[in-house]
Amino acid sequence: MLISREELLAATALPEETVDLPELGPDKQVRMRGLTGAQRDSWEASLITFKGNDRRVNARNARARLISMSAVDEQGKRLFSPADIEALGNLSAKIIQRLYEVALRVSGVTDDEVEELTKNSDDAPSGDSGSDSL
Repeated sequence: MLISREELLAATALPEETVDLPELGPDKQVRMRGLTGAQRDSWEASLITFKGNDRRVNARNARARLISMSAVDEQGKRLFSPADIEALGNLSAKIIQRLYEVALRVSGVTDDEVEELTKNSDDAPSGDSGSDSL
């Protein structure tokens, strides 16, 4: 049976997963919610910058950008704004990686898709540090 336009447009539920953060104390957790299609497009677009005809990877705080879009409170409101991305990037790499992997999973993004997005670009990373990578 084919779904109706109205049924499809009403299908707005997003997957969520609660992540334990034992490094921050007992019973510390954060909820990660999958991105909408528009949010995913926005995050993917943030990974690439163009300078003339040159396409470059913008890996600076790529994980923190995704986490900021995915972490939500108990009411489903985003925990972080774009202004928080730098501070998120200063968290432990172990915590960032755990949250990033869950954010990817609940958003339906595979490692292969991230690799595909960031290939075929110049070798020089965008941003102020040559050590950032995905």
